[in-house]
Formats: sequence, C-alpha cells, structure tokens
Amino acid sequence: LKGDQIPSVPIVVGDRVQVIAVSTPGQASSGGSTVGTSLVAAATVLATGPPPANQTQYVENLSLEIPATSAPEVAGYAAADQIAITLTSGHAP
Repeated sequence: LKGDQIPSVPIVVGDRVQVIAVSTPGQASSGGSTVGTSLVAAATVLATGPPPANQTQYVENLSLEIPATSAPEVAGYAAADQIAITLTSGHAP
C-alpha cells in the first residue's frame, strides 16, 4: 500500500482495519462499488511487511483476514491499487 492509503501510525498484527474503495486519480473505479464505500467493515491484520525492493512507491504490505464473500471484490480493487485501509478501534481478541 502507498502512504496515502494507510494510516500514519504503524499497523501491527492483530489490528482491526476497515477496507475502503478509492480511486486512483484519473482512473475510474475498477469495481461496482462507489468510491468511499466500505468493502470490509472489520478485517484483522494477519501480517505486515515491507514492499518488494522493486516497488518503490509502496510503503507496506499487509495480509488481512476478510470474509470469503468479500475476497473477490477486495482482490480486484487491490490489484487496481484502489483500496485504502483505516484503523478501527482495538485489536482482535
């Protein structure tokens, strides 16, 4: 994820996050959801890590646990670089 797609505070394993549809400037949305729509209201961070060395515009890789029914839509938006993550309250139990 790019810096403007994640919170400015560190995201750690166990954090709860929301996945939101966004658009890349100059591009139309890649899916059926409207920009600003919550794709997943409550996801849990399973792993974090640095981006691959050849991906200099990205600041972090995240692995999230999301409902299986949301996975295809989230994957489509992620592949098009059209998601943002917001940190919600608390850690997963």
